[in-house]
Amino acid sequence: MAPIICAYLFKTYDATLPIEIYIAIVSFVSVHAVASLKESKGIDLKDVK
Repeated sequence: MAPIICAYLFKTYDATLPIEIYIAIVSFVSVHAVASLKESKGIDLKDVK
């Protein structure tokens, strides 16, 4: 999906700044999602909530 979204942004705005903003937002969301995961080392996966 990312290449399609980037192509759409470039075609619509004829600039790379919207693509950079899109990548920054997606990166922030990804880092936040990974940081909020709980450690499951040594725990049976059935017990992870």
